[in-house]
Amino acid sequence: MLQTTQERLDEARREEIKAIEDKKNVQIETLTAEHQKAFADIKNYYNDITHNNLDLIRSLKEEVKEL
Repeated sequence: MLQTTQERLDEARREEIKAIEDKKNVQIETLTAEHQKAFADIKNYYNDITHNNLDLIRSLKEEVKEL
């Protein structure tokens, strides 16, 4: 009887740990995806700024040549 109760409790504990680990893994995957998207957005933002600045520099150089 004591062994049966202990086995039931061990099984319940394993199931609870499995559920917690599954929930943790889902949260990790969600956060990883959110961070990757945020990083890509930041990277695109700064790339756009860099390209716009380079275009501005080129156009200003052309203006200086013309003057």
